[in-house]
Amino acid sequence: MTLLVLDLHIEPGLDTDEFTDAVRQALPDLGAYALSFAILAGFWRDHRLIVRLVPRFEGVSLRFALMWLGAIALVPFPTALLSEYAARPLTVAVYAGMSPSRTCWSRRCS
Repeated sequence: MTLLVLDLHIEPGLDTDEFTDAVRQALPDLGAYALSFAILAGFWRDHRLIVRLVPRFEGVSLRFALMWLGAIALVPFPTALLSEYAARPLTVAVYAGMSPSRTCWSRRCS
């Protein structure tokens, strides 16, 4: 199971300008969370479809499903990178690589 946690914190007692700055600084975290939530929703949808179509999970199909779920469990890592370092190309590449790898595994790269 993947746990994607939204950790937004705004200090109490801020004046209007400080509050506005704190909210602006939290927006990248909120954006990364929203994007990752949408991607995880797609993962969940695809997994339900696969489970419905495959009559039994054993052997190769079980290993394949576990590898796919393992890749999904890594989603919080690139999400955290994206929220903290969105302007760095490597971060964007790591995050962008998450979706094609999941898609490749769900469609057996064909």
